[in-house]
Amino acid sequence: MLRLLGIGVRGLEPRASWPPSRHSTKLSYTPLARGIILHPMAISTSASKAKHAQSRSGPTKSECPTRTATAALLAWFRANRRPLPWRTAWRDPYRVLISEVMLQQTQVATVVPYYLRWVERFPTLEALAAADESEALALWSGLGYYGRARRLHSVARAIVSAGLPGLPADLAGLRALPSIGAYTAGAIMAIAHNQRTPAVDGNVTRVLSRVDALSDAGPAELNRSVEAAWLRIAPRRAMRHYAEALMELGATVCSPTAPDCVLCPLAGICLAKAGGDPTAYPAPVKRSVTTAVVHACALVRQDDAVLLTRQTQPGLWHGMLEMPRTEVQDDEAPQDAAARALLAVTGLHGHLARALPTVRHSVTRFRVTLHPFEFSLTEPPPVSASGPALWVQVSSLASAPLPAPQRRVLASALGVAAGVPHVC
Repeated sequence: MLRLLGIGVRGLEPRASWPPSRHSTKLSYTPLARGIILHPMAISTSASKAKHAQSRSGPTKSECPTRTATAALLAWFRANRRPLPWRTAWRDPYRVLISEVMLQQTQVATVVPYYLRWVERFPTLEALAAADESEALALWSGLGYYGRARRLHSVARAIVSAGLPGLPADLAGLRALPSIGAYTAGAIMAIAHNQRTPAVDGNVTRVLSRVDALSDAGPAELNRSVEAAWLRIAPRRAMRHYAEALMELGATVCSPTAPDCVLCPLAGICLAKAGGDPTAYPAPVKRSVTTAVVHACALVRQDDAVLLTRQTQPGLWHGMLEMPRTEVQDDEAPQDAAARALLAVTGLHGHLARALPTVRHSVTRFRVTLHPFEFSLTEPPPVSASGPALWVQVSSLASAPLPAPQRRVLASALGVAAGVPHVC
């Protein structure tokens, strides 16, 4: 065996000239006065065999803590994961898409009832594509960030119109769809298709920034570093559970201000914990400035119907139905602004009947104060199904695409008998 490896034993050494021909496979030996020597070719051969043996035997010692932590993370998730409704449909890319879009900037407890109603009404992409956008907005009403509902509807129609059987099963195909970004595409690939594709949201960024103690290097570089950490810690299998486990850990244990490091399965490899200040990572993000706006709206009733108009201007609540509304100008009384909004929609001057309770609501970067007033009209307004103003039956308001603050106004003015739920 030693001869085959090129190892000279006591009294032997290679006779052949060095280096040997690359086609040569035999070496002869001559006596040597000293002890064992190692032929240079044997060093290369032995290193290669050792490397091969190491690759077969598993991770190196330096990798072992990471592998142990990954196994602990998956075990923790199996024992502690919340029974969320979308986790019963992990292999359905459409339902993964719906849940991930709804969960963007929205708390889980708020999303659950909306998700259940959505998948009951639109169980497939085809069902969503066949519906009007207004129906999708109505189901989304109260969840906020209504552009998400419009984007989901546009994705469904794009897929159906292209004749595709469903969402693409590859990252490039998903990214080519309208409004599907890197995170959503990564989540679909990792969760629905069990692929080794980073799915990095705010929770995951926080967890892995702390694990690697990533300093503030700008959003793009931070994201690249977090994705690299995601891939390094990822197991060889169970990718969907790993992706969900990191999200769950960030949502329930590794919180922004009070991480519970005692319960964290990644504490053993967390550099931020070792440094004594996990909350220093990631570096605080400069938040956008909140803008305060004051609006006024006009409620007009006729028998069992309410006068509404469709918001066609870009910005807040675009595409939704609402009572005539406008922004209150400087030095303008709110009731005068409401009367001006009513005049703009109907061409008629209303008579102020009463002021309704003021509603305050935060949406995206706006903090809205809404002053509602009820008006009566001496003559019926010009309404039509396609015009700016239309009558909507009180019994139909619950399914109408109404902004959350206006829904609250109607609930207060018309009472629960109108079937308008209180949605914050």
